[in-house]
Amino acid sequence: MNASCVCFSRTCILILSIIFPCVDCFRKDLFSTKTSYHWIYDLDQHVPQDEYMKTEISGQSCQAIYTSALIRHGARYPSLKDIRSMSELHGKLLRYKVDKKLNFLTNWKNPYPEAKEKGLVKLGEVEQYHLGLRIRRKLFSLFENNLGNVKFVSSSTSRTKDSLQAFYKGFNGNVDEAKNVQYGIDDEILRFHTKCKRFLESVENNKTHTKEYRKFKSESHAVNLTAAVAKRLEVDDLNITTGDLKLLYFLCPFEIIISNKEDWCHILTDEEKEIMEYHYDLKQYWKKAYGHSVIPKMACPMVKKLFSDLDNAIKNQKQEERDPSVGSFFFGHVETLAPVYAALGLFNDTVPLLAKNFEQQRNRLFRASHILPFSANIVLILYDCHSNHDAGGDNRFAMKLYVNEKVKKFPGCKEDACWYDEVRERVSSHVDHCEFDRFCGMTDHAHTAHEEL
Repeated sequence: MNASCVCFSRTCILILSIIFPCVDCFRKDLFSTKTSYHWIYDLDQHVPQDEYMKTEISGQSCQAIYTSALIRHGARYPSLKDIRSMSELHGKLLRYKVDKKLNFLTNWKNPYPEAKEKGLVKLGEVEQYHLGLRIRRKLFSLFENNLGNVKFVSSSTSRTKDSLQAFYKGFNGNVDEAKNVQYGIDDEILRFHTKCKRFLESVENNKTHTKEYRKFKSESHAVNLTAAVAKRLEVDDLNITTGDLKLLYFLCPFEIIISNKEDWCHILTDEEKEIMEYHYDLKQYWKKAYGHSVIPKMACPMVKKLFSDLDNAIKNQKQEERDPSVGSFFFGHVETLAPVYAALGLFNDTVPLLAKNFEQQRNRLFRASHILPFSANIVLILYDCHSNHDAGGDNRFAMKLYVNEKVKKFPGCKEDACWYDEVRERVSSHVDHCEFDRFCGMTDHAHTAHEEL
């Protein structure tokens, strides 16, 4: 392995300790979709071998037979638009002599090459490597001697393909073998948002649909934040725009993730970062999850694929197939995960997120920093509860859901595990009646004007 590569071994811990030298200076779990997975996951917790292999439901013991997972790509470089805007903001601050207050500005040079925009960074590789390592360990007996019966699929972007390969290095346990991982490309299920004309017209390119996000700019919290930043920088006539605040907010996580610095991180207080976090949660909520009925419906190709794989696993188990598939891993984007969350009814707050209810929503379920960080993941595990069926029970198969490696109850389930038939019935409209072409209207747009995450 050459010196420029990330070292995929125990020395990765050293990389992480270098990247995060000041753990108590400020909170790092407040950066919406730009939050590193390692800022919301406890890396020190012990991971027992086969932790996910067994579960219980209604007093019955069950054994894992299949897993299907959807994973967001790891930490990445900023977009081209943001890279250029960061340089413009830096120039603006220098013109207003803000460097008197922020000494680092004088020598700061934009460290984000335009040629690498949105590309996976080394921390993103480390996130994915360790995620693969942990999932393999948590289902060790399922995958032992079965690595050839696991399927990997990515969207067509470089950051998802690179994430898949980094994940597989940890999952496989052999870095050299991992270079030859075989995987498929499927934008139909992983970038469905670019294919749905109805979504593009009704939501993505419809500014009226983000009114709550835009209204928040006029709320007292946002107005006071702008004034506070100008005062803190001691420049009375500094015209801080909402676009500037966005850059000040996101420069911090990108700087830590990529440059191992935190100069930009002290301009906003943690309380102000919480305000910015809510501002961008409004955007994610209304544009990518619960803001329009089209959003969960257009996710049906992905939901159908996840559950069709589980259906096939049940069929194979009943037929006692000798060499069945044991897992499938899909690598996509925020635009993949958030609509799937909505389709499954996850993180759906009783009261919708609105511009006026920031205080009321401090403990909201839909918090992108926690549910949609880089390397966010949703893992479905299918279990065979053979003893229950043999004893005359109506159910044989159960399933369990993990989001970012924490168990999450399916809506309507009384236990962490739920009978598969019950969950399957709840998602039947997305699986059995997925009429994507008719509902969406097809489009050949490979890319849209929106800021894809």
